[in-house]
Amino acid sequence: MHYAGHSYHQPAADADGHPVGVQRACLIIGAPSRPVSVEMNTIAPALASSKLLYLSSCGSGNAGFAVAAAQQGVPAVVGFRWGVEDDAAEIHARLFYRRLFKQRAIDTAFWNTRKAMRRIARSNNAWASGMLVMRPTN
Repeated sequence: MHYAGHSYHQPAADADGHPVGVQRACLIIGAPSRPVSVEMNTIAPALASSKLLYLSSCGSGNAGFAVAAAQQGVPAVVGFRWGVEDDAAEIHARLFYRRLFKQRAIDTAFWNTRKAMRRIARSNNAWASGMLVMRPTN
């Protein structure tokens, strides 16, 4: 499953480690004039049959998204740890899927995409923001 849009992540602690409340991980859906925030743990059960969840949105590589998906059995989640520009996110997705269809391995496709992003866009930190979380295989 691929989501391209906006997301919001509020960690359970601030940068100094002080508690700030419950961690929130939300996908933003709806029309730009009427955005709706949907908690990741609310929609995660519908993702249980997904083999891959690609979240092409800012902050979507953080624990709130990956943990909710993993708890529902999604074996792999791709996201971005911090803000990512739309054009960089599009390039990342195109490179990733091209490699995935060719190499048939999520982790290999991700790492090769990361290296390619570093080569072609040195001034943009999207290559470092990308994150892959995978469930261990037995």
